[in-house]
Amino acid sequence: MAESISTFLFKDLTLMVSAVIIFLLMLFFLYSAKPASADTGPYENLPPASIGNRNASLFLRLDPPLLLATANEANDKDVTMLFRLFDANTNQTIKFTTYFITVTKGISQNQPALLTDFFQAPDGLLAVKIHPSTGPVQVYGNREPILDAVVADPGGNISVKGPVFREGGLYHFHIEIFGVDNPRNIFNATGGPKFDTCLNVGDVSTHKLQYDDQSYNCTLVSYFDRISDFKFNPAIKQISWSMPFDWNTTLLKSSTAFLHQEIRLPKSFKGLGDVGYFNASANGFPLTGRMLALDPYSFEDALTIHFLLNKIDLVSISERAPKDMNNVTFSLIPLKNATLTTTTDMTTQTGGIRVTLDWKPSHLSAGNETELTLNFSDSAYGGSLNANVKYDLSIIDMNGTVVILNKTAQLAVDGTDHQSVVFPKNEVYRININVQELDRPTQVPDWTRNGISRGIVVVPEFGSTLPLIVGAALACVIIAVSYTRHELER
Repeated sequence: MAESISTFLFKDLTLMVSAVIIFLLMLFFLYSAKPASADTGPYENLPPASIGNRNASLFLRLDPPLLLATANEANDKDVTMLFRLFDANTNQTIKFTTYFITVTKGISQNQPALLTDFFQAPDGLLAVKIHPSTGPVQVYGNREPILDAVVADPGGNISVKGPVFREGGLYHFHIEIFGVDNPRNIFNATGGPKFDTCLNVGDVSTHKLQYDDQSYNCTLVSYFDRISDFKFNPAIKQISWSMPFDWNTTLLKSSTAFLHQEIRLPKSFKGLGDVGYFNASANGFPLTGRMLALDPYSFEDALTIHFLLNKIDLVSISERAPKDMNNVTFSLIPLKNATLTTTTDMTTQTGGIRVTLDWKPSHLSAGNETELTLNFSDSAYGGSLNANVKYDLSIIDMNGTVVILNKTAQLAVDGTDHQSVVFPKNEVYRININVQELDRPTQVPDWTRNGISRGIVVVPEFGSTLPLIVGAALACVIIAVSYTRHELER
């Protein structure tokens, strides 16, 4: 009889301990888990084409990727087209590239050309700075004698004035390569590679939020296309809006698609513009970690929230999307008493660079030295940049007043760098990484992918909740063991 009781109590103890272990494992995973031509947005890395024994790829980007025009007036701010032709195998910029560039509005090549001309970049990097205006196109600069191409200055710049980029929407770019390596190496009319792509130029819109008999203005910046169906639900302070988007999975996989939306909320709107916790989604797909970046510092009276979806995120959403879905709907709602976690994965707001962060020790604590390892990689393809990365790094408190770290002109050799940080007290901090340029041996600095990434640092990482819960769970084990031993000894 005593043996059967002992066996029963042993089984009972085993079940209790197993349950507690499972509970602890669930807690561990819950607290340690990290949120981990198609429409292409404002930049594109085009598939390689053959030039002799090389595979040459073309990188094209618009800067800024939006027009600061309202619905009733045209843009008059400069827009720069950035071009870089490079060896796809070595990532080496190809010098003395001669481009024949044609820009039209809309997807069809049959539209009237807004700009068409020859341009030559001696150092390989070309920045065509366009000042939108009425009247005929005027291209400023010296021309070479063979193709009458306009030659970029030592900084790679060429200035253009004309009716280009005066409104948001889709623009088509047709680029032909007529020469590389030296000024006299000119291809025949059909010998050089040709590239075609469409880039979206976004716009800015203002919306009123009515709450408790007050009206608050918010600004929505779409770096992709014009938005529609803007809604605000005052009961739960939820904001939503939609935008056209092509969810063709095959095209997305072959593109460098990047989707960036930015909403600015007035800090005077209590419970919305003054909080640091949000639940965000795109077509119901949760946006966490690097996909959602908060910036309370760029504007004194507004909180800026960035929605940043790279190619991997968009492909994941497209694989779940209905076949007939042709838009994307964003949703944003403030959360109370949410748990923040330290950022370990960020993307620059231009979509070109991904930055992963590794903190050692991972459980951050005030007053102790922490080593931060930064790794920079290609955001669209996840591969190496094959370059040293020049960047600025700052870590500041949530009020933007206390600077913990402020370093400029840092160099991540082969995309990796290390920094030492000491956090003075337990609280949440903001981290900003500003990518300035990519440096490769024997080449001029590549500034076509510069941009800023933002994140947060939580000190201590898990606060006090997890230790209390784990302590309680372990206490259950001790109590269970003590109780069973007592029963066996009776």
